Amino acid sequence: MCSSDLGVVADHPLIRLDALSLRVGGSGVQTYARELLRALPDAWPDARFVASVERGLAGGSFGSLGVDPVRLVVDHGLVRKATAALRRGAPCDVLHGLDTDLPVRRPSGAATVVTVHDLALFDVPWAFDRAVGAAKRVLVASAIRRADAVVCVSSFTAERVEARFGRTATVVHEAAASEFAPPNAEAVAALRRRHALPEQFVLHVGNLEPRKDTATLAAAARSADLPLVLAGGALRRGPQP
Repeated sequence: MCSSDLGVVADHPLIRLDALSLRVGGSGVQTYARELLRALPDAWPDARFVASVERGLAGGSFGSLGVDPVRLVVDHGLVRKATAALRRGAPCDVLHGLDTDLPVRRPSGAATVVTVHDLALFDVPWAFDRAVGAAKRVLVASAIRRADAVVCVSSFTAERVEARFGRTATVVHEAAASEFAPPNAEAVAALRRRHALPEQFVLHVGNLEPRKDTATLAAAARSADLPLVLAGGALRRGPQP
């Protein structure tokens, strides 16, 4: 997705990136934001980039990327989305919400883009706090409907966006960062020894939360007589394997 796709004509367009979801470490959404912030300036050297990040991260290493520090009253997903929606849109050519966030008042003349990672808020509402989930659904639905362009990280999510909102999305698949190269045999053997891993096992990589249904995965692993290895953080308590 380039600026010309959105009708933006500028020799050195100013691209603002809402990255309030960025956290140290973090899950898939945070990894997506971190890698984009790291790669975009080199991938598009004629553009100028400014990222809105939580104030505590503003002193980090962002290279040539400009930083717009934002104070969050509370570090909470709903607070981040509400803050993004209520902020006055600063001047730019393109505003990209990296986690389906857009200001209600868009910058004058700016094209807007949102990335949608999934529609879990709508597809499995029972997995979220009732009040928080309802508020997030309002904000996410509004951003998807108002954006000039919608980016999805998978064909499945794009299909869900079209089915629920009637929006056609551009699918941009995610890829592993450059440092994730296949390890050599010695590194694999060392990791197996460190964690006492058997020759064969089932690996789940991701945060542990009810909608991931790790209980069913554990049952399937038991039926196949294979151990289950979990790699990820625990966000909320759910059915235990």
